[in-house]
Amino acid sequence: GTTTPLLGGAVGAMFPFVAGAFAEPGIEYGTYALNESPLIFDRFDRETGYCTMVIGKLGAGKSFSTKLQLLRRAMYDDETILIMLDPLEGFSGVNNALGGERVTIGGTRGFNPLDLQPTPDHVLSDVPDLDPWSEQIAWVMTFFETFFTHVATNPLQNRKQTLRRAVQEAYDRQGITRDPATHGEPSPTVRDVIAVLEAMLEDPDSFGYVTDGEADSVREDAQSLLKDLRPSFREDGDLANLAHPTEFELDSRVIYLDLHQEEGAQGRTETSLMMQVLFNAVYERAKGTDSKVVFAIDEAHYLMHDTTSLEFLETAVRHSRHYDLSLQFITQTGGEFALTPEARTIANLCSITIIHRVKEEADKLAEWFGLSEREVNWVRTAKAGNDDDGYSEALLGIDEEGWFPLRVRSSDFEADVISNGFDDSTSGETSVTAAQRAAGVGRDVPTGSTRAETDGGDVETER
Repeated sequence: GTTTPLLGGAVGAMFPFVAGAFAEPGIEYGTYALNESPLIFDRFDRETGYCTMVIGKLGAGKSFSTKLQLLRRAMYDDETILIMLDPLEGFSGVNNALGGERVTIGGTRGFNPLDLQPTPDHVLSDVPDLDPWSEQIAWVMTFFETFFTHVATNPLQNRKQTLRRAVQEAYDRQGITRDPATHGEPSPTVRDVIAVLEAMLEDPDSFGYVTDGEADSVREDAQSLLKDLRPSFREDGDLANLAHPTEFELDSRVIYLDLHQEEGAQGRTETSLMMQVLFNAVYERAKGTDSKVVFAIDEAHYLMHDTTSLEFLETAVRHSRHYDLSLQFITQTGGEFALTPEARTIANLCSITIIHRVKEEADKLAEWFGLSEREVNWVRTAKAGNDDDGYSEALLGIDEEGWFPLRVRSSDFEADVISNGFDDSTSGETSVTAAQRAAGVGRDVPTGSTRAETDGGDVETER
C-alpha cells in the first residue's frame, strides 16, 4: 500500500507502461526491442493486403532479414510458393537451402510480355469492377513505352495510339477480347504486333483510316515503329526471347529468377525491362494457382525508378490480395517510394513495412512514413547485423497495429543454411521437410515460438 509521488515528466518517460507482444500463428520477424518478446504474425492474415516493403542501406541487414523470413515461411507452411527475383545473385543461398528451381534469365527461354492468363471466376465475381483486358492493354503499353524510351532510345510520343491499335488488333486476331471467357486463348507475341503494323503500313484503309491524312499519318507511324522493333525482336535480335511464348510456370514450390547474367551483360536498361517482364509473368500466373504466393523482389529500384511502369505496379499491388499474392519490395532507400504519387500509393498499400538503417534525413523519414521523433531516432541509430551484437535492428510497421522497434536474430542453423544451403541426406524428404526436422519446427508451431533456439544466434551482415 505504499505510494510515491512522481513528477509528470518522470511518469511520461516510463511510457509505455506495458510493452505488449504481438503474437499470432505465423513466423517470427524478430523480437520487440523494449522487452525481447517475439513478434510473430502471418503476412496473409492482414486485412488490408499482403504486400511488404523492406528498406535499408547497404549492409544494414535488409537482405538477410528477408532471406530469414522466406526460410521461416517455407518451414512454417510448405504449401506457399516462394519466388525470388534479384539481378545481383543475392538469393542463391536460400534457394539452395530450400531445394528451389533456379531459372537463369536470358538466352532462349521465352518470356512473352503480351502473355495473358485467365482470371478465376471467383475473383471476377468478388471484384465486379475488375477489367483484366484493360489492365493487360495498359501493361503491354507500359512494356513498349519502356522499350522505346530506354532500349530503342526513341520515345513513343505521338505514335502511341497507332501502336495501341496494333496491340488490340493482335489480341483480336487471337480471339481475345474484353470478355474474360476468351482469355484462355493463346496470347499474341511481339511478332504478332509487328505483323499487324506491317498490315497497317500496307493497307491502312482496312483498319478504318480512310482519309488521306489519316492513312499517311498511320503509314508514317507504322514504318517508324517497325524500324525500332524489328532489330531487337528478330530471331537473332537481342530481345528475341521476348518474342516467344512464355516458358515459365509455377510448378515448383521455390523458384529463383536469376537475372545476374542479364544484368552483367546488358546493363541497367535491359535489366529494368526484364524485371518488368518477369514481374508480369509471375503476376499473371499467380492468378491461376490456389496456393499462396510470396514474390520477393530485391533491388526494386529498377522498377521504381521507371516512372512508366509505376501505374501498372500500383494496379498490381492493389489487386494482389485477390490472388493471394504477397509482393515484397526490397530497396536501399525510402525515396524510391516518394518519387511520384503512384510510388507513394504503392507504399501506402503495403501492409507491412520494415525500415532498417537508412541514409535519409530525419524530417524526410518522418514525412514519408508518418514516424514520430522517437521512431525516426530508432531507425537512424539502428544496428546492422554483426557477430558481436548477435542481431540487427529495424522498425517494423504493421498496418492497423502500429510501429515496433525490432531486433532480428537467427539461429546458427538458419544462418548456415541461408549461406551454404541445406545438405539433405535423408532419402525421401524434400529440403524443406528435412530442414523442418533438423530445426525442430512443425507445421503447426510458429518458428519463433522456441526462444531458446533463436536467442544468441549469429546475425550476419548483407552478403
